[in-house]
Amino acid sequence: MKKNTPPRPKLILGLGNPSQEYTLTYHNLGRLTVESLIEKNRPRQTKKVTSKKYEIIKLKDQYLGYSLVFMNDSGKAVIEASKKFGIAPEDILVIHDDSDIGIGQYKLTFGQGAAGHKGILSIINSLGTKNFWRLRLGIRPNQKNPLSKRPRAKSFVLKKITPHHQETFMKLIDEINAKILN
Repeated sequence: MKKNTPPRPKLILGLGNPSQEYTLTYHNLGRLTVESLIEKNRPRQTKKVTSKKYEIIKLKDQYLGYSLVFMNDSGKAVIEASKKFGIAPEDILVIHDDSDIGIGQYKLTFGQGAAGHKGILSIINSLGTKNFWRLRLGIRPNQKNPLSKRPRAKSFVLKKITPHHQETFMKLIDEINAKILN
């Protein structure tokens, strides 16, 4: 296995916040991505597995879903789903926003620390390991002046995604779909 190429993940879980007020915010990009992937790949007859902490469907040999808990409690959803379906941490791919990466970019990583992302910290604490895959989707606004101070993540993660960025993310989701699910 190559260092930055996961085996076909058995569980793909998108992170976000469940409340309606957060639906189209940058912090919900992981959940929005998985919802879109489900729409693109869902067979007609699909059984949905729902708990208080997640909603998941089975696609062939993979489970694809999203957390129904708030971002900072994401570990509760991941640990419950991994136990329910008997999936080891190294077979899990978590999709989430990353304020250190520019909009329209992404990074696939394995075994890294939380780097300040409280949802990822919750998952690491719940699983007892950082050895799971992460698809980190960039949400950092592009700066016109590279010498200007970077805005703090708190200042934009809960803002609504602009229509221009929605277009960028839809193209990114198509690329992700082709590389991860097909």
